[in-house]
Amino acid sequence: MSKQDELSDFSSRGPRIGDGAAKPEISAPGGGIVAARPADVPALGEPVGDGYQKLDGTSMAAPHVAGAAAILAQQHPDWRGPMLKSALVSSAREIPGAGVFGVGAGRLDLARATATPVVATASVSAYLPWPNTGSQERRTVTWTNTGDTPVTLALSADLVDEKGQPAPAGLVTLAQNGVTVPAGGSVPVEVLVTGQEGRTGTYSGVLVAANADGTVRTRTAISVYQQEQRHTFTPNLLDRNGAEPVADGRSIAYILDLEADKWYIVLSGETVTLPRGRYAVHAAIVTDEPGMESSITMVSHPELNLDRDVTQVFDARIGQPVVAEPDNADARGGTHSLYAMSRVETCGCLTAIIYDGDARFEPMYAATLPGTASDAYALAHARRATEPDLQMVADDGQPFDVNLQALFSTPPTEEATLTAVYGGAGTPEDLAKIDATGKLVVVEFDPNLGREEWLRRGVNIAEAGGKLGMFRFVEQGATPLPPGEPVEGEPVPTFYGRDGNGTVDRLVELVKRGETTVRYASRAATELRYELIHGVERQVTAPVIYRPSTSDLASMRAAYHDNAPNLVGFVGFGKLFGRYVGTGLYARTAAQQERVEYFTPTEWELEAATRPTVLVDSVTLATGHPPARIAWNKAVIGPTLRGTTINNLGEQPHPWSWRYDGMLSVKLPVYGDAAGRPRMADPFTNATSSVTVYRDDVELGTSPVTDVVEYPVPDQESSYRVVADAKRSGADWTLSTVVTAEWVFRSSAAGDGKALPMLTTRFAPAVDVRNRAPGDCRFSFPAYVERQDGPARITALSVDVSYDDGTTWRPADVSRTDDHWTVTVRHPKSGYASLRTRTSDADGNRLTQTIVRAYQIG
Repeated sequence: MSKQDELSDFSSRGPRIGDGAAKPEISAPGGGIVAARPADVPALGEPVGDGYQKLDGTSMAAPHVAGAAAILAQQHPDWRGPMLKSALVSSAREIPGAGVFGVGAGRLDLARATATPVVATASVSAYLPWPNTGSQERRTVTWTNTGDTPVTLALSADLVDEKGQPAPAGLVTLAQNGVTVPAGGSVPVEVLVTGQEGRTGTYSGVLVAANADGTVRTRTAISVYQQEQRHTFTPNLLDRNGAEPVADGRSIAYILDLEADKWYIVLSGETVTLPRGRYAVHAAIVTDEPGMESSITMVSHPELNLDRDVTQVFDARIGQPVVAEPDNADARGGTHSLYAMSRVETCGCLTAIIYDGDARFEPMYAATLPGTASDAYALAHARRATEPDLQMVADDGQPFDVNLQALFSTPPTEEATLTAVYGGAGTPEDLAKIDATGKLVVVEFDPNLGREEWLRRGVNIAEAGGKLGMFRFVEQGATPLPPGEPVEGEPVPTFYGRDGNGTVDRLVELVKRGETTVRYASRAATELRYELIHGVERQVTAPVIYRPSTSDLASMRAAYHDNAPNLVGFVGFGKLFGRYVGTGLYARTAAQQERVEYFTPTEWELEAATRPTVLVDSVTLATGHPPARIAWNKAVIGPTLRGTTINNLGEQPHPWSWRYDGMLSVKLPVYGDAAGRPRMADPFTNATSSVTVYRDDVELGTSPVTDVVEYPVPDQESSYRVVADAKRSGADWTLSTVVTAEWVFRSSAAGDGKALPMLTTRFAPAVDVRNRAPGDCRFSFPAYVERQDGPARITALSVDVSYDDGTTWRPADVSRTDDHWTVTVRHPKSGYASLRTRTSDADGNRLTQTIVRAYQIG
C-alpha cells in the first residue's frame, strides 16, 4: 500500500494458486518507507539523511505488521500466533474497490486492533473441486469478546466474482444473521458454501460484523473457488532419437490457457488437471548427442480444445530445421533464439516461450503436430551473426569445434596453436605430474566443491605455467569445502563445460589418451553484425530457413563514439508479427569505430551498452535506400529528459521528472548523448553525485543523482529548484567529467500526472568517433533547447566556453537557426572545451548548466 491507502503496482495479488484461498489476508504501507541504511553500504533506495533510505516493497510492509503484532503481544501476553493474526486482520481498515485479492480484509489499523474488544477469525476459504454442483463445504468463523460487557453484532457477507459481479444467491450462507458475544467468551457461526450450477469460478468478499452504532466492527476475508469443469492432460515427449528425454528438467511442456493467459509447466509423462477450454501447448525437447552439443526442438499444438481427457505425444523427430544465416561465411558465430508464440484472448497480444542458444553448437528445430494449425500461433527465429568470439578446434581423427564457455579471466585477443594436456583434478599434486608450461590444461572435478575452489584450481594452473584452463564439471555429490585462506594469485583464462556437454566431453577423452594439439582463437570484440529475424504463422510443416544475401538486408552505418578505447555491448529486437523478437544476449564490439551493420528490414529497438549504462533507440530500416546512420555516445554527454521511463516493475511509462498523487518525483538522466538518448549515472562506478530539491527556497532533501527522489508537496503553486551534479573521471571516462545543472520552474496540483516544465540544452558538435573536434580554428555546432512537457518559447540562450576546465570562461557567439541555435567558438590547437549555458522561456522556467570537458580538441 502507499501512504495514501492505494494499492501499490508492485504488490502481489491473490488468490493462492491451486485452491483459490484468500491471499493476502492483510495489507500495510510498503511504498516510500524510510528505513535504516547500513553504514558503508551503497543505498538501495533514496537516501534520507546519513543513516536512512526510502524503499518500496513487501519487505517494507511486513515490518509494519510484525511490529503491530509485537505491540499486541505486549498488550495480551497470553495470546498465541493465531489470535494475534486474527486480531490484526479482523480490525483492518476497509480499502474501497481494492478487493480481497488485492488487500485482504484491508489495511493494517493498529489503533483499532489495540482498542477493539472483539476479535474475529481472520479469513476462511472454501475449495469445491469439480464436479461441484450442490457440493458443500462448511467453515466456522468465531468471534471472541475480550471486554467486560456482551456485544451484539449483525452479520453480512457480500461476495463478488472475478469481474466484480455479485456472487450467485446460495453460494455462501450464514447459519445466523446476528450473534451476541458474551463478555470474556466466544461464539462460533457456521458458514455454508454450496456449489451453484453453471457458476464456476473464484469469488471473494468480506464477512462484516458490526454493532448497532458501528463502534465495534470486524472484517473476515472470504474466498470461494468453485472449480471449473476439469480434464486431464498428459504430454509424452520423445527426443530426436525417439527416446524419452533425460529426466533432468530440461525437456518441458509449456501449456498456455489462451483465454485466461495462465501458464502451466509439466514434465514428460506428468498429468495436469485443467479447466475445460482452449490451450496452446509448446513442448521444448532437448536431445543429447554423443560428441555434440544438445539440440532443442519445439513441437507445438497451436490450439488444443480441451473438452475431454487427453494424452498427447510430442515427437521431436517431426521437428523441421530452423535456420538463419547470412551470406558471409566469417559471420558463423553469435547466438540465436526460438520464439514459440501464442495470441492471448484477453489482451490480443503474442506471448512467447523463448529459447536461446549458440548458433554454432545448438541447432534448433520446430514443428506443429500433424493436422493442427491456428491463427493464434506463430513461430519466430532471431539470429545475431558475428565472428565467433571463442574458437577451439581439436582433432580425434575428425576435426571438431569445442564449445567454449568463459568462466573467469577474460582471454586476450589472440590466435595460437596449443598443446592440450590432461591435468587430473587440477590440484598441485596432479599438476606436478605433467608439464603444463604454455599449454591448455584440461581438468575434471565436482563443481559442488565451491566457487572458491574453482578459483584456486585456476590459480594452480597458472602457477604450474599453464596458458589456459578447461574445467569439466562432473557432478559427484561432493560436499563443499570449508572456507580457507583467501586465494592469492590470478587464475589463467579458464573455460568450462559440464558432464554431458558433448564437445567438451570429446576433448577430455582425447587429452586423457595423451597430449594433443588444438587450434585456438579469441576475440575481445567482433567486427561483423548481422541481425536476422524470420518466422511463420499458423503452423510449421516444413523447414524454416532464412538465408538472405547481404543485398537483401537493410544496412546501417553505426558509429560507436567514445573518449576511451572501451568495449560496447549491443543487442537488437526487430518487429515481427506485431511484437519485437531478438536474441537478448549482448555481443561486444570496439568503441571508437564506424562500421556498416546489416538487418532484416523492419522496425528495430536497439541498445548500446556504453558506460555508464545503456542507450536505447528505435529505427525503421529498409532496403533500396542509402545506409541509415546512427551515432552512439556522441559528445556532448549531458542531461536530457526525452521520452519516458519506469521506476518500478509493472507500472506504466511516465515522464522522467513529473508530479503525481501529491508527490514531486525527480529522476535525472545526466549522461544523455548528443542525440538526446537518456542515460542515468551508474551507482557502481567511481562517480560522485547529488540532486537537491527546493520548494520556495526551502530544501526538501538531497540524494545521489543515481536515485529517483520523491517528496510530498502541497497543491498550491510553488517555485521549485532542482540542483544536480555528477563527477566522474578515469582512464575510461575523460569527457563530461563534471556535469552540473540547476532547474527553476513553477508547479501546482494542476500539473498532477504530467511532466515537470524543465528545460534541457543539448549540443551536437561534429566530432569524430573519439569525440574530438579540430583544433586551431573557428568551430560552429548546433544547440537544441527542449522542454520536457512540450514545446517551449525560449526567450534567452547564452553559451560560455572554457579551455582550462572551467577556471576561466569566455562568451561564445550564439545565433538562432530555424529549430535550433548555432554556437561558434575559437578552438586552440589542442585540449578540451567546457560549455556553460543559461536559458529561459516565456513561462519563467530557467536552466543553468555546466559540462566540464564537453569534447576534446585536436
